[in-house]
Amino acid sequence: MIATGNGTIMGGTLTCGSVTQTGGVLSLGAVIDSAAHVQIEGGIFQILPVQPGLYEAPLAGSFNTTESMITNIQIWSTTRMANTNAKPPWSDNITYLYTGYLWNNTGTNATWTFAENVDDSTLLKIDGTTLIGGGNGWSTPTIATKTLTPGAHVFEARFGNGTGGAGLVDGSATTSLSWWKTNTFGFGADYWGRNETNVANYVTLTDSGDGRLLSLTAVNGGLTNRISSEASVELGASGVLDLGTNIYSQTLASLGGLGIVSNGVLAVTGAIMPGGTNAIGSLTVANSAGLSGKLLVDVAADGSCDRLVIAGNLNLSGLSLEIANPGQLNTWKVYTVATVSGASAGTFASVTVPDVRWNVIYRPDGRVQLIFANGTLLIMR
Repeated sequence: MIATGNGTIMGGTLTCGSVTQTGGVLSLGAVIDSAAHVQIEGGIFQILPVQPGLYEAPLAGSFNTTESMITNIQIWSTTRMANTNAKPPWSDNITYLYTGYLWNNTGTNATWTFAENVDDSTLLKIDGTTLIGGGNGWSTPTIATKTLTPGAHVFEARFGNGTGGAGLVDGSATTSLSWWKTNTFGFGADYWGRNETNVANYVTLTDSGDGRLLSLTAVNGGLTNRISSEASVELGASGVLDLGTNIYSQTLASLGGLGIVSNGVLAVTGAIMPGGTNAIGSLTVANSAGLSGKLLVDVAADGSCDRLVIAGNLNLSGLSLEIANPGQLNTWKVYTVATVSGASAGTFASVTVPDVRWNVIYRPDGRVQLIFANGTLLIMR
């Protein structure tokens, strides 16, 4: 069990039985990799956005190994200047610097081999250790092998040019290039760590766009399920689960409580319990929701009931409705079990009620209501 308030969990994988947040802002930059129960009693539980790629910037000098980037900073998914020999963007007496984090997401130690064939010079550092300290000159490729522990590693690469040719070496007509012949890149990795001079072993060091290989910060887990999809989340009245960014998606085994889920794309495969177990309340989902499983609703004889509040669009067709305590249903009352502020589509896949005369009405204004019809029910739209 982990109990926390303000703070940040950054990098790596967290395996635990439960996480309880009492308040403040808890930022998750790691992976919760277990069927944990996440209790957000108060405050904001925030999924830190992953920022994929590497920072790139030009530096003055044919091989500048000391200065940091200050201006003209861009973000790229790969060490792009090592993979082109065009002028421009290359020019004379310039060094391109790349910084960020290199991720080993295999879950165990991994040995990788790196290789370069860049005109004129290459510097590669991982976790501050120099693996390639200049290269062997423009015509001779260089390799280096390193074992990486799971998680993030500080990455730095510099590619320098004096005059003449720059960047990726075209070795098609150069016999001295013993193994790095014509290729489409000048810097790459062999994820099998074979430490061999065989260009066929290597691919460009390129992030796919989710930050699982290269990222600007040490945020782990990519853009999907930073919290295990087998986990359950329960929100207190002042609790917020903030999924961070609309390109992030999270699947949960169950969701309950009184708080708010915001941002991102949410899917729930099991029970959705507004108010929590054996309690009445409203649960707000303020994002793109893809809900399946079961909406489990507690009711009271006075007409009050649990309510799922969707601040956005929702298709109900993947969701079933079940009354948790059917003995409390009052046939003279109308129960509003859900409201949808955006576009509402579909109907519940199934409805579990104690009497077939209980009917679900889908109102044009987004209200979804349970009504008892003891006679003829007319629905006018």
